[in-house]
Amino acid sequence: MKARFLFFVVFAVCMANFVAFVLVAIAIGGDAINGYEAHGRYFLRMNRRVTEVSESVFTYSKWHATSVWITHPLGMAAAALTWLWGNRRNLD
Repeated sequence: MKARFLFFVVFAVCMANFVAFVLVAIAIGGDAINGYEAHGRYFLRMNRRVTEVSESVFTYSKWHATSVWITHPLGMAAAALTWLWGNRRNLD
């Protein structure tokens, strides 16, 4: 497999994860990283809006937000490597 194609696939997967995170956060009313837990109740926050959710939704949101912290820099690195190495033959 060509390294350039691999970098592109990594970039595409990372961007898909980011887009999914944004769309889900909009749909469920925010994310857990900006939200909070109080007295056994779970709240997501987006801007100034706070939405109460179940513990499972809160946990999902926290995990998905954390995954973006990993995949976003990975996607940027893959894009940079694709750009830097371009069409170099030694990557085939």
